[in-house]
Amino acid sequence: MTLRIYNYAHFHPAVLAGSEQVTAMIFRRVGVDVTWMDCSLYVPPLAKTPVCQDSMAPAEFAVRIVDRSWPQRTVVHFEGTGLALPCARNLTGCYLYIFYEPIAQWAEDEDISASAILGHAIAHEVGHLLLGSNSHSRTGIMRERWSQVDLTAMAHNPLRFSPDQCRRIQATLRTQLSAGRKEPRTRQENP
Repeated sequence: MTLRIYNYAHFHPAVLAGSEQVTAMIFRRVGVDVTWMDCSLYVPPLAKTPVCQDSMAPAEFAVRIVDRSWPQRTVVHFEGTGLALPCARNLTGCYLYIFYEPIAQWAEDEDISASAILGHAIAHEVGHLLLGSNSHSRTGIMRERWSQVDLTAMAHNPLRFSPDQCRRIQATLRTQLSAGRKEPRTRQENP
């Protein structure tokens, strides 16, 4: 699975790097590897991944980290830590939004690293893309509202997907990635 990160809220690169580690650990426990592409605005053009301009492949998601000053804020409602937009069944062209303000506020109020909360928020919203919109659970990463106990736990050890959610995520990715595979191109030699 590939995540394109668009850091419109300008989270510090160290916070992003920490959140990527948290998200990767959560999905590694599911048996899913995560590839990251930094498509942020602050990355110099020569360092930015050129693939950020290409169409997205199946199981390649755009993660837009935004704040209340984001010009297209009418597209999303700033409640909670994020929002996953409905996505095609083949998991192509999927977008999710992560909201800066609640994450920064929780990090300050609860004395938890913004990286931990951001990483969990990304994993939660990607979970919605892979499990469907009505995929909240009573416990774990897909809990609708994280409790104080959850926040304390995520500061030390990432929350998890349930065993059933892990199986469903693996099946969804396996199905979509195998359906999206193309025959390898043969190299044509010049005469």
